[in-house]
Amino acid sequence: MSEMMKALHRRRTTSRHIYKIALFGATGKTGSLFLEKALRNNHTITCFVRNKEKLERQVSKYKREVKERAKQYLTIIECDIFDPAAVGKGLSGINVVLSTLNFHRRNNKGWNIDLYQKWMKMIVEVMAERDVFNIIALMSWYTDDKGSEIKGGLSGCGARFFLRHLIGHVLEDMNAAVEVLEKSENLHWNTIHAPGLRKGDRLEKTIISNASDRVQAIIDKYPFYKTRYHTMRFADVACYLLDVIENKVNLPENRKIAISYQHNLAEPEFNTL
Repeated sequence: MSEMMKALHRRRTTSRHIYKIALFGATGKTGSLFLEKALRNNHTITCFVRNKEKLERQVSKYKREVKERAKQYLTIIECDIFDPAAVGKGLSGINVVLSTLNFHRRNNKGWNIDLYQKWMKMIVEVMAERDVFNIIALMSWYTDDKGSEIKGGLSGCGARFFLRHLIGHVLEDMNAAVEVLEKSENLHWNTIHAPGLRKGDRLEKTIISNASDRVQAIIDKYPFYKTRYHTMRFADVACYLLDVIENKVNLPENRKIAISYQHNLAEPEFNTL
């Protein structure tokens, strides 16, 4: 069991709920699916959102049993998620912080693309003040080098162009956020790096992981034009994140963890789920 999970078990609550989770990104595709699943499993969730009404409409669409649990286990805090004072008020007693935030260039008011690292610096400081020691953040593949080492004909060339010139600024910002965690002290953290995400029901395939910002075995074996090998479902990633928190999958602590479906030719480095 990793130190993160040991710490979670030590701070585990004794009432009907299991863990107290602070969720950022609850109205996004991954966050909304995670929230529904976590409520089903009786976790207490505090969601920090910019628009409370949007999340309330989202929760109203959940099944009846989940909506009933939301009345008891869900707290919604509408605030500026970059405001340490506002965020700090809701972190008391929290066991783990989970970020499924998905910032876009349009979210930046200036030229600098820095929202991931800006938020990470803020949350690390607030967690230290509130004695919260565990954080998991969802990131993308290729944060280290924006795919500069990708090989393979036209599809590889197209992938390099997309990663470097179309979303390269976002990948750089994500990487800077990871570096904030790497420099932090007294935190138990993991960043979970997923490939392109798609809508749809869970595929429930075996998920593999390795300590990197990508699963190189998938990249080496499958050309990029075979997109199904380079994508995952939002629903599967949401469930994986909850499984990490619930200690159903054991990860090396304080590392970047890349995930993918196993498919036929990939072998897991650490574990499968």
